[in-house]
Amino acid sequence: MSLSKTNSTIIALALTGVFVITGYLIGTRGYQNVGVLVIGFCGILTLWHLGLDKATYLGVFALLFVSIFQTVFEVLLGGGQLSGLISNLDELLVVGLLALAKLNAVLNNRLRLLPGEIAFYIICFVGGLSWIVVGYDVSVFVFQTFLTMKGYLVFLAFADSNFTVAQLKKIGQTAVTVGLVVVASAIITTIFRAQLGSLGLEVQSERWGISFLATILMGPDSFGWLMGFFFTMLLSFFVIYKDRKFLGLATIFFVAATLALRRRTLITLVLALIGVTAGWYYVSTRTQRRQVLIGATLFILVGTLITILSLPLLSDLVAFTIEEYWLRSDRNTRVLLYSTSVQIANDFFPFGAGPGRFASWMSRTNYSPLYYDYGLSTIPGLSPVRSILINDTFFPMIIGEYGYFGLLTFCGLLFQLARLPLDTLKQENVSKFMQAIGIGVLITFVNTIIASLAAPFLNAPPVTYIIFGALGIFYAVSRGNSKSTMTS
Repeated sequence: MSLSKTNSTIIALALTGVFVITGYLIGTRGYQNVGVLVIGFCGILTLWHLGLDKATYLGVFALLFVSIFQTVFEVLLGGGQLSGLISNLDELLVVGLLALAKLNAVLNNRLRLLPGEIAFYIICFVGGLSWIVVGYDVSVFVFQTFLTMKGYLVFLAFADSNFTVAQLKKIGQTAVTVGLVVVASAIITTIFRAQLGSLGLEVQSERWGISFLATILMGPDSFGWLMGFFFTMLLSFFVIYKDRKFLGLATIFFVAATLALRRRTLITLVLALIGVTAGWYYVSTRTQRRQVLIGATLFILVGTLITILSLPLLSDLVAFTIEEYWLRSDRNTRVLLYSTSVQIANDFFPFGAGPGRFASWMSRTNYSPLYYDYGLSTIPGLSPVRSILINDTFFPMIIGEYGYFGLLTFCGLLFQLARLPLDTLKQENVSKFMQAIGIGVLITFVNTIIASLAAPFLNAPPVTYIIFGALGIFYAVSRGNSKSTMTS
């Protein structure tokens, strides 16, 4: 006797509950990784029941919520077994979504190479060669390769899936709602900072003697980036649609990003204004470009006014930056990581020292001997006792672990991805919605690459999931993977 859709769904959810409880009990018995795998298996079965296309669509929301709220749940759970399980959920989701997307592609006979995929395989091959030549723990090599490339794996999962324009709109609306929740959490965190500290939720509150906006949900750098991301996207929608609600929302995120007091975020806001204006000009017709120039003039006037009002703070930021990166460069950990990565690339020419060996998460948790060899083990923040700054950047990891060849290949991959929105914007009959998304995603991706010169954004959650996921979904819709058309 066949089951109805409702009954089969109830059974699937009941089985999911059984697997989750079983996985949790296994995890609390000391077999944390096995527990994670059991929970992951139940999740994949449930998603399979829902259907591969719908599963990936729901997976977008799951990855968004997990990446945003994961940290605070870990802290509230006090670092126990359940906290350990939650800390791995984002990586588990990435693997599951990629597996579902590739399986869906095989079953529908549309398995193909996606943008950047050849470069991705070359990077993995280079890392493998380095691991063979140098010779170290295979688990370090495998896990760090995954951590380095997990953003691109999210792109692969979403780019190889079916998304409609309607689904993309729903994802965007949900994302903005989550962004507003993050802003609200930052306001609450600022007001009740002392009370939250008593609960063990310590939040950095001052920089250069000035209080800034922060949230318990994520670090200050990620918060600043997220606010800049929403500002850029909503500003893109405003210049395309001329709808004041987008301007109002963009203003909220602009103020939040500014109050975060992160140098990279402030630079991002300036580049976003320039980039969005350039994108607006690019997609406009000749008769519309006069309006663009008027808008650009208004942006310049507003920017000039903000600069004048913020001049005392900006002068302090410039002075601090000069002192940090120039006058005290011999003690700046980022400068040291860059200079040492070049030395390592020269010594391990041309393929580097191998994944998990320098300026990466695994080189921090499994303290790499390279820090002793190159005299970094006595530097505060890079020492075995306090190694928190080891993975505070991104490109020193690529240079040191993959060498010059790997660096060139990775830059080629980023270039291929950056071209995707631009290629879509060049097409005729592109809808306003896709124009706005394309401009916002392109500017944000370029800004993220620039910011990653001094931060690990390209492989750090939630940044890496949001930007690579946005690129993947945009590509899937714009290249006609969905059942709708671009002009929907």
